[in-house]
Amino acid sequence: CSRTIANALPLTSDYRLIQRGERRLELIADCSPAALAHCQAQLIALFARQGIATERLEWRLTAQTVLPQFDRKRRRIVRQAEET
Repeated sequence: CSRTIANALPLTSDYRLIQRGERRLELIADCSPAALAHCQAQLIALFARQGIATERLEWRLTAQTVLPQFDRKRRRIVRQAEET
């Protein structure tokens, strides 16, 4: 997954992919909205090859600078509990 993102985004872009629950994914990257949409398409293709029902995924795309969190270990792909 991280390799797909790295290949799809510009070299200078930092990113976060956050999974919330079973279906919700949030992709945040320091790039253009077009580059972000291209990255999403590449991830959907990867997930489809892995047998994931991609049509059930709910995406949120945000093109913005990714701020570092100095109090936590740096992880670009994280899984969080779904908010109720």
